[in-house]
Amino acid sequence: MTADPSAPQLRHRHPTGTGESTEPTAAPATISPEKEPCPPPPSWPLLLRQVWTTQWGLVGAFLLQVGLVLSIWLVGLATGSLATVAYAYWLLFNAASLLIVAIQRALFSHPTLRGQDAKSNKRVVVGGGGDTTEEEGVLNTVAVYPFGWRRLPVILTFAQLLYMLFVATHILTESIKHNLDPEAHHSFDDHHHEFLGQEGTVESNLLVLGSMLTTLLFVVVHQIDHFSTQAITASSALHHPAAAPVPSSWRAALGNRFITLSLVSGALILIKPWLLSPPLSQTVDPYLAIILALAMVLTSVPYVTRIGTILLQAGPEQTHREIKQRLSEICQWPEVRGYRSFRLWANTTEELVGTVEFMVHTNCGDQGLLLQRIRGYLSPPIHNLTVQINLE
Repeated sequence: MTADPSAPQLRHRHPTGTGESTEPTAAPATISPEKEPCPPPPSWPLLLRQVWTTQWGLVGAFLLQVGLVLSIWLVGLATGSLATVAYAYWLLFNAASLLIVAIQRALFSHPTLRGQDAKSNKRVVVGGGGDTTEEEGVLNTVAVYPFGWRRLPVILTFAQLLYMLFVATHILTESIKHNLDPEAHHSFDDHHHEFLGQEGTVESNLLVLGSMLTTLLFVVVHQIDHFSTQAITASSALHHPAAAPVPSSWRAALGNRFITLSLVSGALILIKPWLLSPPLSQTVDPYLAIILALAMVLTSVPYVTRIGTILLQAGPEQTHREIKQRLSEICQWPEVRGYRSFRLWANTTEELVGTVEFMVHTNCGDQGLLLQRIRGYLSPPIHNLTVQINLE
């Protein structure tokens, strides 16, 4: 049998080692290039999340909520419905939460706060006193702004909750006055109800339904813990990526008291005209407003207490004594005359922030080296220390 000369030959040594033999081999298979499969287009919930979770998307959602709030508030005043006005203020609280989250994202995404030098494209490390080095690292936002930008979302939420308590107290007072003396003229009077008549109820129901659908849509496309509680916990959205699927968002929605109570309030306002006749509906309306106002108070008070505790946190007493002992030891150094204006705060439950001012002799040599020695001597337990040196 003769091998085909056109086929590739494989040469190998004979088993006896006394010669070589050739055997035909099959030609290598030709692999035709295949195009890479195109990725499937993103689903509409993913597209909505990508748009709505950006800073401008949050601002747009805030403006949409504000428009609904103003419409519901005006209809509530025109129809004399205390419950509708209370629901409008509740929506205003949720809308303000969106704006606070947008502000927080803008702050933590700023190049300076991220530690990115826009001019030299160089990473920098900033110390507690504001001095910089060219070492590689990540900017510590607490060190640069120990009492400022990091706390801004928390302070805004604190003011937001205080305003909600004020509104709830006002609505509660007006509702009680209306129940005690229905014929008297109050801030929310029923004589406006004749202006819109039954059409006012229809418009109110449509607006309430639209606000509920907007809230539900936001729950679906956005991780729920960023809606009302992110600014309260003062955790950046950069630390909690929104990768939760839709079912987990629904489960989270059930655990968020602000979202749940706003949806329940809207549902009660919607079913009230269907279950009760107009005279009885007007009688029940102040009682429903009282329930909503009490829900506002009971929901806000725990968070107000929590935020107040965070803002007023002081350093542990034992740690304070230990640091003062170290400060006294630093005063024994030859170049140091003394210290003053020592303050210590607990910026978080784990990190301490301190400020101190040292008086040193005028013949002190390298102040930068002295500053490094002081910081090294006091950290830990102080994680972020602002030191001021005065020559005297």
